Amino acid sequence: MKLSNLFMLCIIVILGVIAYSLGVRVHVDVNQKPSVTEHEASKPPKSVPSKPSGETTNPPEETPKPPKESEQKVYQNNSFKNVVLSEKDDKIIVKGQARVFEGVFQYAVTSGNKTILQDHYQTEGAPTWGDFEISFDQSLVEKTGETFELFVYSAKDGSKADVLTIPLK
Repeated sequence: MKLSNLFMLCIIVILGVIAYSLGVRVHVDVNQKPSVTEHEASKPPKSVPSKPSGETTNPPEETPKPPKESEQKVYQNNSFKNVVLSEKDDKIIVKGQARVFEGVFQYAVTSGNKTILQDHYQTEGAPTWGDFEISFDQSLVEKTGETFELFVYSAKDGSKADVLTIPLK
């Protein structure tokens, strides 16, 4: 074994021992990104509100807050995340992040089977999530049912892959 490999192995073991002693557990699921959890013992205890003697009350139930109308819907899939639409000065703006091969992906505005606009965009390449911002005229979007698509072409057969479809109206 090379000395550098032995050194790296020692560092990994030391970091593992430190993480274990701090109560950090890393769980890796094949279908998801790693998640980090702590020991129950290392979490502070939940405080229970005190009540006057003889009074029995149930703890207050947390009611989910309704979404605000001003909140934007966020779209994502394996290749695109944090994708949001906004409108400004007669333009539709699509912002988000992409993690695609060599940072190149395609986008299209479609109406049924008809493609109204199609182009490509380049950002940082995988494994990095690269930011993007695409804008186009609102005048392209006239009918209900028109969509904006983000996608990559498959290296295997040239078909669309990882298509993220966003309704425009």
